[in-house]
Amino acid sequence: MKGTAGVNGGAGSASSESPAGGSAGMPIRGAASRRWLAARRFARKQPLGLAGLVILAGIAFVALFAPAISPGKPDAFYGDAVLAGPSAAHPFGTDGLGQDLMSRIFQGARITLWISGGAVVAGLGAGTILGCVSGYWSNFASASIDRVMDALMAFPTMIVALVVVAIFGVSTNVTIAAIAIGMVPGTTRIVRSSVIGVRGEAYVEAARTLGASDARVIARHVLPNILPVVIVAATVGLGSAILAESALSFLGLGTPPTNPSWGQMLSGDARRYMQSAPWLAIFPGLALGLTVFAVNVLGDALRDVLDPRLRAR
Repeated sequence: MKGTAGVNGGAGSASSESPAGGSAGMPIRGAASRRWLAARRFARKQPLGLAGLVILAGIAFVALFAPAISPGKPDAFYGDAVLAGPSAAHPFGTDGLGQDLMSRIFQGARITLWISGGAVVAGLGAGTILGCVSGYWSNFASASIDRVMDALMAFPTMIVALVVVAIFGVSTNVTIAAIAIGMVPGTTRIVRSSVIGVRGEAYVEAARTLGASDARVIARHVLPNILPVVIVAATVGLGSAILAESALSFLGLGTPPTNPSWGQMLSGDARRYMQSAPWLAIFPGLALGLTVFAVNVLGDALRDVLDPRLRAR
C-alpha cells in the first residue's frame, strides 16, 4: 500500500510538476515571441509596406462595417441637397440625385473589394493548379496548357474581360469571372517557373524514392515552397483587379447601376459636373488611388521579405 501510495504520489507529483505549464507553454510563448519579432522587423525595414497594410486594413474595415458607419443609406435621396458641397451633414457632398457621396463610397468599397478579391481568389486558384500541372509534368497535358496560356497572353487583360462581358452580359459574377480569366495566364507562368525550380530539389527526389504519390509530393513539398511567390502574386494581382473592375464599371460594363462602385461613380455625374462639383470625382478617385497604392507597396514589401534572393541581398 505504501508502495502504491508512493507510486501514486510520485505520479501525482510528477503530473503536478509536468511541463504542461512550463516547457509545453514555452514553445507557444516562443512562437508568439518570434512572430512579434518578425512583425517588428517588418515594420522597421518596410515602413511603406506597414503603411500599406494599415491603409488596406482600414479600407477593409470600412467595407465590412459600411452600413453601420455610413452617415446615411447609399440609395437615399436628399431632395434639398442636390449637388451640395461637403458639409457636416454630408462630409463628401452629394451627387446629382441628392445621394450622400460618403455613404456611396463606403458601399463602393464593399463592392470593389468583393469583386477584386473574388477575381484574385478565382484567378490565382486556377493559375496555381494549371501552373503546378504544367511545371511538374512533361506530357501532352502540360504542353497543351502552355500553348493555351501563350494564346491568352497575346491579348491584354482588358480585352479578354470585355469579350467575356460582351458574351455573358453585365453582372457582378460575370465581372469577377472576366477579371479572373485575364489573370490566369500570368499566374500560370509564374507558378510554372517556380515549380520547375522546386521539382528537381533533393527532398522532392527523396519523397519520390520513398514511394510518395505525385499528388502528395505537390501538396506536401512543392506548394509550401512556392507559397511566397503565390502570396506576392496575389497582392500584385489585387491591385490590377481593382483597376480592371474600376475600368469596366467606368465603361458601364461592370456592376449593375444598383450596386455603386468607385469606377461607376467616376463615370456618371463626376464627368458631367467636373467643373461645378469637383468633389464627385475627387473623393472616389482618392479612394481608388489610395487602395491601389496600399496594395502595391504592401506587395513590394512582401516580395522583399519572402523572396530568398532579395532577403539574402
